Amino acid sequence: MKRNFLLLISALFLVGCNETCPTCPPLAGDIVITKQEVYSAPYTSIAAEKSYIVNQNNQPQLILSSLIRTDLLRNADFLEYSEMEDYFAIAKETGFNTVDVVITWAEVEPHRNEYDFSSIEAYLNYALKYDLKLNVIWYGSLVDGESHGANIPQYIQSNPDVYPVLLDLFDGAYYGRFRILDWDDPDLIARESNAIYSLFNYVYDWTSEKEYKDPVIMAQIGQGVDRFHKWRISQYTVPGIETELMTLEEALAMTNTYLNELAKAVKYSRYRPLTRAEFCEQTGVVNYVREVYDLEYIDIVATTYLHDISAARNGIRSFADEFDGMPVINAENWANDINHRMTLANIALGAVGYTAYQLSNPVYFPENPNGALYERYDSSKATLEEKFIPIANRVTYSKSVMNALNNLYVPSSKTIRSNFAALGYDNRLTSDNESQKVYLSSGVMLEFNKPTSSIAFVMHEGDYLYAYSLNDASITFSNCALLNAQKGQFDGYQTFSGEAVSLENNITLNLKGGETYRLRVTSVNNLPSASELRELNYSSTLDAIRS
Repeated sequence: MKRNFLLLISALFLVGCNETCPTCPPLAGDIVITKQEVYSAPYTSIAAEKSYIVNQNNQPQLILSSLIRTDLLRNADFLEYSEMEDYFAIAKETGFNTVDVVITWAEVEPHRNEYDFSSIEAYLNYALKYDLKLNVIWYGSLVDGESHGANIPQYIQSNPDVYPVLLDLFDGAYYGRFRILDWDDPDLIARESNAIYSLFNYVYDWTSEKEYKDPVIMAQIGQGVDRFHKWRISQYTVPGIETELMTLEEALAMTNTYLNELAKAVKYSRYRPLTRAEFCEQTGVVNYVREVYDLEYIDIVATTYLHDISAARNGIRSFADEFDGMPVINAENWANDINHRMTLANIALGAVGYTAYQLSNPVYFPENPNGALYERYDSSKATLEEKFIPIANRVTYSKSVMNALNNLYVPSSKTIRSNFAALGYDNRLTSDNESQKVYLSSGVMLEFNKPTSSIAFVMHEGDYLYAYSLNDASITFSNCALLNAQKGQFDGYQTFSGEAVSLENNITLNLKGGETYRLRVTSVNNLPSASELRELNYSSTLDAIRS
């Protein structure tokens, strides 16, 4: 068992080998990954009062994504890449600006030293056609704390003497053989690092030939890495170096090696997206996120299983408070609370984005309460509308919320949590409450008149307030002066344009459902004392999100 290695940095050199060659010499020395001198770093995270993402033109990027389980569309629904276009088309039609796609190591390197970029090429072309960005989820040798045979090249699985197997477990239907590999092994990590390195070099080459720039925002390294140390070592009795059961320290060292070395390979390529690590289990992972926060090549934390508003409130808040400067995104969410509500709540809580789970479930995947926006995809139908049937009003409402956030992408990306009020989320309100009162940390106080029949938001960024309501409503502002109001949106150059609207008594904005507004604000006063705010029934932006 080989552990604690350092990948050499030099010119890339590959030595061919028979597919199942059991007598191969150690392979780490065959592969040396060079830090490319000519490269693109398309996105950067900004550590301000709220962390957010910008592109190379310093334009804020709000990530409103949907997960497309392309691995299951391949392995369970048996679709070719050419048959997946409808998923990208419906994502655009629904209002998403990004999609998360899964790419497996087995797809990229089907045979040793032979690379196939058909998957990423197809997804990039669909992104170009439908004006979408991609988040690439890399499914290699570590997914959910295990190794799944469907994700791993056959030459790796056929050579346990070269690529050690700590435990051989069982068959997992469309996931292939389940095993526990040695993620400290230099040969294994070198091979996998080179595969993802080659993948993003290809993305750079594709981008160089196209007019569509910066197509991939981030690369997620594996999934649920925390499950290995938290569950798998005891669940499967994984052996340690000198003990019958692997220690927590050994498990952490293995997963940290895996994360950092693969992320380093991405950062050494010619196309260098943001890198993210994803955690399946919210409870008790803050200490582990601290370790990942300290890894050199990981940029972003992605939490999952924050299924409802209260979980998102506590989870995103804990990460944002604990890890100042590291962007947080909620990914792969089952949405026990319906997606349009979850989307807005996540942005209001300070996340840089939200991933809806999901457009339409693959055949193999179980139905979930509120996560899917459409019924199962029916390829036999003629039109996109017939192939994807909306579930109730989920699509209509999600599209309205995402269009509003996209229309106001500049403040939606940058406004700090305490100046972003998500309205209509406080489950303490009843039909007896005619309005909801919320204050912003800037000093602006507001009263929303549809607290139990609509959701809405108000943001304060710079000299302006921005507002939206799902349904017709009104918001009355106090403790400040309003100069004028417009109904409109930002264009691609961060310029707001729209038409003037009147304010009732210079303090009340009447909102038409689905429209977005900007109000010029001035002369903001200091907030009353905490006791006065309580007496007047005003809540903070955080306390207003209780659902």
